[in-house]
Amino acid sequence: MILYLVRHGEALSELLDFKRPLTENGRRQVNELAQLLKKKKVRIDKVCHSSLLRAQETAQLLKESLGLVNEVERIDGLLPNDTDNYIGKTISEFERSHPLGALMLVGHLPFLPKLAQKLLNSDQKQQSLDLDVAGLLCLNYAHERGWFLEWKSSPRDLL
Repeated sequence: MILYLVRHGEALSELLDFKRPLTENGRRQVNELAQLLKKKKVRIDKVCHSSLLRAQETAQLLKESLGLVNEVERIDGLLPNDTDNYIGKTISEFERSHPLGALMLVGHLPFLPKLAQKLLNSDQKQQSLDLDVAGLLCLNYAHERGWFLEWKSSPRDLL
């Protein structure tokens, strides 16, 4: 199973709009991430996002840019300060039904790096797993090895 952890694109300040939609730059960042995923010939079976608008917009842009046929799904457990209890069940259920599948979770800091750290059973400093806006961590699961970080991307890498 492959797990893509994606942080939403750049969003407006809460002072400008409390819903915090993506900025034009944020949309560009997400589209550039989609181009990288196309270049890498990434296949995604399911995209889930948090209830916050910026994550929803990021997931929808990725779906459209990648030409995915399945709808994106809003799920609980991906908010900034959530614990991994709920999302761990979601990942396990997906892995049971799609052992060779690819799941993309679109969420926020500080949750996504903490989730990656726990899955990797890692004592690496969180900084090494940190995500910029529109950043991505690609984790792979092998039964004999467990979870491992396959690659990561940041908008800085795409410049």
